Amino acid sequence: MSENVLAPLQVQLDWLQNSGIQIPDGDDIGGVYAWIDEAAAKPSFIYPEITGYYATLCCHLAAHQPDAGWIDRARSACDWILRVAQEEGSGAILGRKYVDDPTGAESDIYAFEHRLTLFFDAVMVGYGLCSTFDATGDQRYLDAAIRVGDTCLELFESDGGQVRHAVYDLNKQAAVPSGPRWSAHFASFEMKGVMFLESLAKQSERPEYAAMAERMLVAALETQQESGRFPTDGSQAATHLHPHCYTLEGLLWLVSNRDRRELLPHIRRGIAWAFENCLLIENRIQQWSEQPDLVIRGVRTDTVSQVFRAYHLTKMLDIDASWSWEGQLEPLYEKLSSFGTDSGATIYGEDEYGKKLSHSNSWCHMFRVEMLVYRQLRESQMAVDLSKLIIT
Repeated sequence: MSENVLAPLQVQLDWLQNSGIQIPDGDDIGGVYAWIDEAAAKPSFIYPEITGYYATLCCHLAAHQPDAGWIDRARSACDWILRVAQEEGSGAILGRKYVDDPTGAESDIYAFEHRLTLFFDAVMVGYGLCSTFDATGDQRYLDAAIRVGDTCLELFESDGGQVRHAVYDLNKQAAVPSGPRWSAHFASFEMKGVMFLESLAKQSERPEYAAMAERMLVAALETQQESGRFPTDGSQAATHLHPHCYTLEGLLWLVSNRDRRELLPHIRRGIAWAFENCLLIENRIQQWSEQPDLVIRGVRTDTVSQVFRAYHLTKMLDIDASWSWEGQLEPLYEKLSSFGTDSGATIYGEDEYGKKLSHSNSWCHMFRVEMLVYRQLRESQMAVDLSKLIIT
C-alpha cells in the first residue's frame, strides 16, 4: 500500500499536524504560520501563500493516508483563506497577517494593512483551493479559485498580456513598479502558477486561464540560457536557485498533467545546471552569478529540497534521464537531513545574506516532506499515476 511510503516520515508528518504550525483554534483557525521559533514557542506571521501550500500538501498526503485527517486540514486551511485572506470585493489575496505584532505590520510592506497583493502568492493559494476542490467537490473552493483567477487576469497583465506585473497595490489601484528583489518582478519563476491556471481552466471550463498560462510558458522558455539556468534578477546576470526551481516545477506539472513532453529537455538542462553550478561544488551557493558581488553562498533547505524533488520527478517522468554526477548525491542528502530537528521540524538554514536562521520553517518542511515522498516512491519502484501529479 502507498501508505507504507509515509511510514519512515511519521515524525515529520506529526510535526505538520501537532506543532501548531497550522493554527488549531481561535479566529485564525486553519491559517498557517511561516515559521515557529520552537525554543521561544513564538510563531511568525500567518502566511496565505504558505496556507495554500499546506492545503495542497494535505491533499497529496491524503492520497497515501486517507484516514489521517489530511482532508479536514486542507478544508480548514481553505476556509481560513476564504474567511480572512481573500478580499470579498476584489477576490485578491492579501500578503501576510501579523497577530499582536504592530511593529511587524508597520515595517513589512506585504502586511495585510498595506493591501498589496502578489501574483505568486495568489496562484499558490489558488492551486490549494483547486486541489481541495478536487478532493472534496466543495463548490465554495472553486468559486474562490475563480475569483483568484479573475484577479490574475485583471490585475497582473496589461497591454493585451504583453506586460506582466508581480505586485499590485489595491489602495492605489495600480501595479507596483518592479523592484530589485527577485520576487518583486515578473519572470520565469511565476511559471509555477500554471499549475493553478491550468487546473482552474479545466475545473471552471473557462479557457482564458489556460491561455494566460500558455503566454507565461512562451515567455519563460525564451529566457532560459544555453547553460540551463533561468535568470531571476532584472539584469539577467544572476539566478537564485529557489525561484529557478519554481520554473522547473511548473514545467514538470505540465509534462505530467498536460503531457507536454517537449518540455523535458528544458527541465533536464535546468536540473543539471542547478546541481553542477550550485550544489555539487565545494562551497554551495544559493544564488549564482559571474559577478562576485551577486553571489550568495550557503544552504537553504527549501531550495535543496526543491532541486531534489525536481530531480526525482524527472526520473519518474523521463526514464531516459541520467547524469554523470548522480553517484555524488548522498552527501547532499545528509546535509539536508542535518537540518531536521528532534521534534520532526525542518530548520530554514541560511537566509539570502548568509545569516543562519534556526527557526522551524513551514514551507521548507513541506518541500522536504514531499521530496522524501517522491524519493520513496521512485526508489521503491511503486506504480504511481503521474497523470495527476501534485506539486506543493
